[in-house]
Amino acid sequence: MSVEVDFFQELTPHQWLPDETLFSLCSRHHLLSGNYKSRTTCLQLFGHSHQGLAHDFPSRIAHFCKVTKDQLGTSNEIVLSRTLLPFYLPFADRELGRTATRSMTGDSIGGLKFRLGLLTSGFRANHPLKACRTCMSVDREQAFIAYWHLPHQLPGVLICPIHHELLQYSNQKATGVGRFMWTLPSDQDMACPTMERPLSSSAKSIALSLAQLAIHITRNHNQERFDQSRLAKTYRSRLTTLGFTRGKSQSLRADIVSKSYVDFLSPLICHPELQTLLSDQSHAATDVRRLTSGLAAIHRPIHHPLRHIALIAWLFESYSNFKATYDSVVHESNTAHSTRTTRAHPLKAQFLDLIGQGTAISTASRSLGVDPSTGMAWASTSGKDVQLLKRPSKIKSDLHDSITASLRAGETKAAVAEQALVSASTINRILKTVPGLQSDWKLATYLKVQNEKRLAWRMALERNPHSGIKGIRIVEPSAYAWLYRNDADWLRAQKDELPPQSRHSKSPVNWDVRDHDLCQLVRTTCMHIAQEAPYKRIKLWQIYQRIPGLKTKLERMDKLPLTQAAIRSALQATLSKESFDTKNVQMSS
Repeated sequence: MSVEVDFFQELTPHQWLPDETLFSLCSRHHLLSGNYKSRTTCLQLFGHSHQGLAHDFPSRIAHFCKVTKDQLGTSNEIVLSRTLLPFYLPFADRELGRTATRSMTGDSIGGLKFRLGLLTSGFRANHPLKACRTCMSVDREQAFIAYWHLPHQLPGVLICPIHHELLQYSNQKATGVGRFMWTLPSDQDMACPTMERPLSSSAKSIALSLAQLAIHITRNHNQERFDQSRLAKTYRSRLTTLGFTRGKSQSLRADIVSKSYVDFLSPLICHPELQTLLSDQSHAATDVRRLTSGLAAIHRPIHHPLRHIALIAWLFESYSNFKATYDSVVHESNTAHSTRTTRAHPLKAQFLDLIGQGTAISTASRSLGVDPSTGMAWASTSGKDVQLLKRPSKIKSDLHDSITASLRAGETKAAVAEQALVSASTINRILKTVPGLQSDWKLATYLKVQNEKRLAWRMALERNPHSGIKGIRIVEPSAYAWLYRNDADWLRAQKDELPPQSRHSKSPVNWDVRDHDLCQLVRTTCMHIAQEAPYKRIKLWQIYQRIPGLKTKLERMDKLPLTQAAIRSALQATLSKESFDTKNVQMSS
């Protein structure tokens, strides 16, 4: 037995606390082991100096399970029950879920947050650590230590579902401060989020509803994977019931929809975690339209789960009502499909029974009054092991085999017909009557076009290495259009090859409004810091630790004069003889 395993057996907790995260258990191990450096604990548990330290999407979990001999669960069990990944799985396809799980059990998560859509969602992707003060007290009484509860960490959970208290935010790991540290909840490090006004009772009621939905969906991610097209139909059905659509086309009544949605969410928008969810009334209608559009299933956009959860909370009184509507929409769809199939092919079952008994296709077809070519198509697409008893064809076997091979290679029907000197109807008949040939031809055709479009895109990138996405679209419009409709995941991945300055389109920013709002937030935050420590100087890192979005704007202070003045005023004890300069302030902090 290795020293590493002996060390774990002696000092690491042997069981999970209720709803505990992996990061919390490792932080308890760090405390019990007496390790001075976080990297020492990380090396012991994950075999790396910092991989595994993430509190939301840690990696190298397979190594952790090897060290612990699976006593705390297998790697898949830990990923799907002790991290934040299950929050994002119900609204993602299963392949993305499998890829994400492999990334977290492997050596590095790589671009996992990008693949989950976090970097383009508008929401923050760092997932601040949260805790309930009453839960902390109860934990100390029952477990002798406060720890991180998984339900508290879920995005959109602002209220403790047990004690109905506003969750406190940790000052660690929020903006890079304490990024590579193991930490547990403590009264000194926890603080309420900075808000313009406290949450009202109605706001807390809505927040509790969002929290319960998020927790329920996360805990049942294995049983519930939502289909995007069915979700859109579910939302549309409920909107119609509530009178938010008009006519047979069921088009949205945008003005009524946006007003109702804004009225529902507006009490919560003062909370920083949900400010991205709703900016104004026009954006509200756009959000609803995107989630309820049938195009969502075609282009497969990655919507942040919070947008779905907010929409469900607005439209449905409870999760059970939403699920009942979702299931009924699915049932109606299946029933309609079954009815269409029965009407289109009322004699297909009898036909398959006859040829299954050895009856020739032509004989079975004529006995039922069906054209023999139709019978051959039914037999080839039935999915059953049916032997096709056909009469001798005018096309010789070698020519037939050549045509079949060309079609399986993805050649066009016109090209195959011209090469074989046969009619287009002959090619169509062969496609329909040879079992599996039609599906093989479609797949081969798709892969052939896919390779052509991908090659065209790569060549355009090589010829225009400094062009952005718009430039490549102008050079290869057909390739972009095809890839966007049929190969969107690959196209998104290719955007990483574009120059950083060209990846994102520049949208106009109202710097005056941003400066005014940020200035007010800085003043409020500095007031809270001063009240907590009245005899200590305020430092810049303390401010942007409370306002995570501020750190990225320090280089644009020339466009934020009010914010610059507010920061200079707060730091005047430190910078009394110096003019405000971003680099100097960063060095002093």
